[in-house]
Amino acid sequence: DSNTIIVNIYENDSNIITGEMLHKLENKKLIINKWNGDKKLYTWEINGDDINQYNDIDTLVEFYSSSDKEMNHLTNYAKYLYFNNHLDTSIFTNIKLKIYVEDEYSDDAIYGYAVVDNNLDKVYENLKYENGYIEIDNIHMGTSLVSQTEVHVCIYKIIAIIEYIIIMVICVFAIYTFIKSKNKE
Repeated sequence: DSNTIIVNIYENDSNIITGEMLHKLENKKLIINKWNGDKKLYTWEINGDDINQYNDIDTLVEFYSSSDKEMNHLTNYAKYLYFNNHLDTSIFTNIKLKIYVEDEYSDDAIYGYAVVDNNLDKVYENLKYENGYIEIDNIHMGTSLVSQTEVHVCIYKIIAIIEYIIIMVICVFAIYTFIKSKNKE
């Protein structure tokens, strides 16, 4: 299709798409595929008519370990994707990220959360799973969590508060011990 531009980015390639290239996308569609060897990791779909600014963009999506103890607990040990999107999606009125997950998910409900200041905000509902991909329309820049289980957001906030309290107690104890040892001298 002459109205579609496909860019393949491999492991050691730059993830940057120039503003100059974006500017040439009027009435066209840009598909950006990120590859690791012969495995496609994800695809960005951008309609040229949905671009508000023509700045260089970073298309990198970093995936984090799925062995994170806290995230496993929050998702009730269900499969999840925990990742950071570097793309400033605010310059688009519409954008789609398709993450390749093979057959690890099903057509059941898939929930998406933005991770902001150690809090989970449910921002994507009923994400689509199709042909081995989870599709996220109008994804936000930053860290996200996608799972087939609904995460209980209040538990995540409580865990963050408990961690903060533990750190404060340790600091107070350390200061108390330091002052007490100085008084003995």
